[in-house]
Amino acid sequence: MSAWNAHLFYLHWRYTGDGTFLAERAYPWCSGVGQCMEELLAEDEGGVLVLPRSSSPEIFDNSNQAWLRPNSNYDLMCMKMLFFSLEEMAAAQNMAADARKWALLAAGLGDFHTSGDGELLLDSETPLRESHRHLSNLIGIFPFNLISVDGGAKDNERIQASIRAWDKLGTGQWCGFSWAWMGCLRARVGDGEEAVRQLDVFTRAFVSRNGFHINGDQSGLGFSDFTYRPFTLEGNFAAMQVAQEMLLQSWSPTPGRSDTEVIRLFPAVPWRWHDVSFTDLRAEGGHWVSARRENNATTSFTVVGARTELLESATTSVELNPPGLFQVY
Repeated sequence: MSAWNAHLFYLHWRYTGDGTFLAERAYPWCSGVGQCMEELLAEDEGGVLVLPRSSSPEIFDNSNQAWLRPNSNYDLMCMKMLFFSLEEMAAAQNMAADARKWALLAAGLGDFHTSGDGELLLDSETPLRESHRHLSNLIGIFPFNLISVDGGAKDNERIQASIRAWDKLGTGQWCGFSWAWMGCLRARVGDGEEAVRQLDVFTRAFVSRNGFHINGDQSGLGFSDFTYRPFTLEGNFAAMQVAQEMLLQSWSPTPGRSDTEVIRLFPAVPWRWHDVSFTDLRAEGGHWVSARRENNATTSFTVVGARTELLESATTSVELNPPGLFQVY
């Protein structure tokens, strides 16, 4: 969980470009987590770095069965993202030795656990075969982008096989935050129609009259078997992110490196959003982005760097969906 928390420090730095935050807060805290992980890891008989014990959030209702074979995909993905992030943060501070160390640790964790068709498993031998509220074995797709639509045929096979498996299991054991998280994931892989459907269900069934997210289904329409009413704030935050993910994405196509930045405009907009615009959304790299879409085509956008050196420090490209007329200022 600390490795996942470290990702938030990393993202704050990526979205602000704040070098002081990186040096004084993000890197010291995240590297402390990295050191803890490094000292817990040991090579197995195959030379892969594994933890002494491993699990996956809330799987099997936290019974003894929840202890999975190290490393679970969840633990593996969290640690790999941590080490990639630390590599990037160290390189940004000209800490070459640190960057090499973190890169070697990321590589030492090995590949993700999949079935023959590419479905992401819980661990090296355990498939998810029941509806589950926590997208833990998919965390490498979202929010980490370790498996992405830009990652080639193998990544796309894993994405599609895992989504099919989750769809087949149904939503009976989902909470409200599951819908928001899945909406973000579907947007991240370019499926705007499914992303907006997930968001629609979330707002219809899992939001109270005061706007707070409630874990259980309040609609009576059977979206979930849970009908209880605890409030968890991450559902609200994730739902807002679904909207932004449909409008703007800026994740690096290469984990651990941000020297090439890609700003994706309207990457997952559903067809019925014929006309849509946004103003001053923040992209990774510290850029402010505004864009307009008319009659299902991008007609204009602006990208403004928070500081001049941010735009000069990386090769920045902009992807339009679909291609259209545009202006750059």
